Amino acid sequence: MKPQRTLVLLLSVVALSATAAVVNGGGYVAGDGFTLSEALAQARQEHPPGSFRPFWLLALDGAVGALARRGAGPDMATAVADIQRRGGTVYVCEQDLRAAGLDSAELLPGVQAVRGWSDAESGIRNEDGASDAGADDAEQPLSPLRAVNRLCGSRPTPDDSR
Repeated sequence: MKPQRTLVLLLSVVALSATAAVVNGGGYVAGDGFTLSEALAQARQEHPPGSFRPFWLLALDGAVGALARRGAGPDMATAVADIQRRGGTVYVCEQDLRAAGLDSAELLPGVQAVRGWSDAESGIRNEDGASDAGADDAEQPLSPLRAVNRLCGSRPTPDDSR
């Protein structure tokens, strides 16, 4: 390989590793300033085949449409299946699914829609037993589904009064 191509490839890998939003607890968020492709690529890079460390990827907003059977190309279906083989779970927020005019039956196999909940609904408590609403997740390890539900619940709900 030519030195120039090697440098471009190396810089691309370094840039990609700094682009996807990684959330404490092994999660990746696409659609919040990061594309679904970027988040998938970073998750695949950090979770090689056979690593089997559980992780999750949450697709928000416009990224949701790329996970629908009718909108996903063969490359996306292959990438999602690969993420699942590596121990990852792909989630979408129900509110984003509704905003895209989709339902969960239209998603690629294994992609899960979650409702989301508020801090109070999550049951997160601080050391004295009081609700820990608004606490920094870095201080409280969350289960993957709890973290995803909390992220979905903290976003504005689209107007459903149409």
